[in-house]
Amino acid sequence: MIAGQKTTSLKWVVENEPEQELTKDLSAETGLPQNIVKILINRGLITVEKIDRFLNPQLANLVDPFALDGMEKGIDRVAEAFYNNEKIIIFGDYDVDGITATSLLYIILNKLGAQVDFYLPNRLTEGYGLSPAAIDEAKADGVTLIITVDTGTTAVDEVAYAKSVGIDIIITDHHEQGDKIPEAYAIINPKLSKTGYTEELSGVGVAFKFAQALYKRL
Repeated sequence: MIAGQKTTSLKWVVENEPEQELTKDLSAETGLPQNIVKILINRGLITVEKIDRFLNPQLANLVDPFALDGMEKGIDRVAEAFYNNEKIIIFGDYDVDGITATSLLYIILNKLGAQVDFYLPNRLTEGYGLSPAAIDEAKADGVTLIITVDTGTTAVDEVAYAKSVGIDIIITDHHEQGDKIPEAYAIINPKLSKTGYTEELSGVGVAFKFAQALYKRL
């Protein structure tokens, strides 16, 4: 500490202070400080087992990707594209989530031997999401399947246009829906899943579940 410098007293402020007895018990059983335990309790982790699973995740604990609505149909379509040697485009968003999701799925599909490319729209000239221009470019390149990552849930008109020119769309996304849902070949979005899937996933998280399902199937 620099000579003459005053120390600042810091105090934890925990929103929704949990029951004190539960906090003490879990702190004693896990060996974690009570302030950390309070945060975990507020996240719904109220048993030693749940806390251990959260702090020490294992691959074996991953939820089955086919628990997501649309996954089975989406993977079937990709398998069909593999066997027919169809051209696939991964269409991503231009933010960090979209870029990492695009990279992940491109690496996986390429490694599995698919005819795959990717498309990231220019933020300044194209804006967010699917566009007729991007679909036209894909059509000109002979693409018959577009997989969106981190985008697509609100692309009602764009999906309809792709369908009209003979391109199937599989949407993998995590955003909220709009007034209408696109009539895509398959939509994989935890927020639209009616199967009780409760994990909160980023766009790349949904792409990871899609990749996990691909490996399980192929």
